[in-house]
Amino acid sequence: IWDSKILIQQLLAYTKECGYDKIYLDSLSISKKTIMLYCRTGFVYTEKYNLSVSSDIFMLIDLENQI
Repeated sequence: IWDSKILIQQLLAYTKECGYDKIYLDSLSISKKTIMLYCRTGFVYTEKYNLSVSSDIFMLIDLENQI
């Protein structure tokens, strides 16, 4: 069984290998466990960056400073 933190770390490593330097994501504040997981893997809160009306949490990870 995959540990979700390990899976996210592998996805971040792959994304960095593909040449990306940042990943943005948005979520809902009611997804507390998911947000905690994102924070544990290096995502930080950022200002709203899209026109989503269903999301109220916006996060970013700078891959240059991770992994």
